Amino acid sequence: MSSNEILDASFGACRKLGGPLLQLTLAPTALCLAAVAFLFAYVIPALNFTKDPGSFAVQASEILGLMLLGLVVGGPLVIIGLATSSAIAVQLTSGLMMGRPLDKEAALDAVRQNLALILRLTLRELFIASLGIVIGGAITLFGGYLSTVTTSDTVTAGLVAAVGILGLFLGFAVFLQVMATHSLAIPAALVEKLGPTAAAKRSKQLLKGSALVPSGIRTIWSLYFVLFFVMIALVLGISIALELMHIGELGPKLFPGSLIGQLWATIWDLTPVFVILWAVIPAWGVTTTMLYYERRIRLEGFDIEALASEISTRGRTNRFEI
Repeated sequence: MSSNEILDASFGACRKLGGPLLQLTLAPTALCLAAVAFLFAYVIPALNFTKDPGSFAVQASEILGLMLLGLVVGGPLVIIGLATSSAIAVQLTSGLMMGRPLDKEAALDAVRQNLALILRLTLRELFIASLGIVIGGAITLFGGYLSTVTTSDTVTAGLVAAVGILGLFLGFAVFLQVMATHSLAIPAALVEKLGPTAAAKRSKQLLKGSALVPSGIRTIWSLYFVLFFVMIALVLGISIALELMHIGELGPKLFPGSLIGQLWATIWDLTPVFVILWAVIPAWGVTTTMLYYERRIRLEGFDIEALASEISTRGRTNRFEI
């Protein structure tokens, strides 16, 4: 299939699996939302304040401390939520592709049995993909340090800071490319029972193009653009709907100055973020699973292997070996 055909088929599968998929990914998405809420409610606002405006060392230590706190608190929540939601989407889509009846309990059992593997794989991929962003941030901090130890007429600090900012943008591009290259790792790990390193290599192998076979990376980048516009549509639609209904204002009015009122307002403020995560993460898992099978069929004739296995399982005999 072409990239557009894969995307069309994947969103059709999302509609077919919609109810069970959203039901099973509700709790993992809530974990991801908790990490996002902690990041935007505490970590990012704290970056605007410092105990010593005149000391770069104090400011740098505060930034590093907040980043470490965000990783320690939010990192595990994100990894568990992403890994679980992705694994559930892969299991349900894999069953659909193989013609098996929908079985939510079997999908959950498979996820539980392979949860440790998927957590290690997700952690590995996020760590490798984020290295470019970390390096860019380090260069930016180094530029800030140089500005404190050099004279104002020296352009070195400014150049280093500019390189660091450019490095952050390039690091984000590298993050997307690495995630695209390893996008089939979770389906490969679950279907072929591979370890994290072997699954990542398997993903690169399946997506690699040749003179006669186009690369599968283009499909992932097409998915990026589609999901980007989906997120924009969801944000605008949900925000306008909530604004028109004025539901977010009921909590502070009914419980003025109380924790319940503040919690109510926070929940409604985070509703668009939750819906985006709830829609995008499963959609990513469904699409990458379908692409995984498409690449195996295209490169390895997996459909013939599956047919031969089905014939063998049913006990049918043939004059010729398939």
